[in-house]
Amino acid sequence: MKKVFGVLLFFSVFATQVMANDDPYAIAVGSIEVNTINVLSRFEKSTLAVMTIVKEKDEHKGAIMLVTTDSIGSIYRLTLVDAKDKRTDETFRNALTKYLEWEAIARREAVEVEREITSLVALPEWKSVGTWYTGVRRSTIKLLIFSQNVTRHQLVLSASKVASKANQYIDFDMDKLYIDKDQVEALLKLLEPEHIAQKVREAKAEQARKDDLFK
Repeated sequence: MKKVFGVLLFFSVFATQVMANDDPYAIAVGSIEVNTINVLSRFEKSTLAVMTIVKEKDEHKGAIMLVTTDSIGSIYRLTLVDAKDKRTDETFRNALTKYLEWEAIARREAVEVEREITSLVALPEWKSVGTWYTGVRRSTIKLLIFSQNVTRHQLVLSASKVASKANQYIDFDMDKLYIDKDQVEALLKLLEPEHIAQKVREAKAEQARKDDLFK
């Protein structure tokens, strides 16, 4: 069981994941606004949270976790590590920077573009109808630039469908996320090592303060 600190309102369900010794597992470092497409083919606002794994002896310590929900309350999280547990967050950050370069070109030239920037893999986990699942393999994240018109060029994040280890008929099937330029810029700031380190210090200090209250 894993405890997650600094959780945003709709991620409060993570508070139920607590280690036996109550050690923190992951800490939220911030969130951005994203859009998904609903059943009426219209944009629907959602949130993408960024977390970092902090448990000392965990094989993924320091890895970045992306967390979002869908319209029926399922929770999806992607830990940016490949099949050999090598971190892929640098590839992710580089793709965000490339998107900003291409977005500037598209706006300057007043053209529309739809082009894949890169792909990477991540560990998929999700909560559906009260149960947590882990994928039988890594999910492939694809990042592309997609123009709504000649002035609005979004970053699109999609993750491939993956069956669960526990039940082959239950899939990780996250909605595509459409992210505007200002939110991509905000996401890059959340991923800065200095920002992450500061959030980790703040969360641990707050937990220590609470622990001191009940000695």
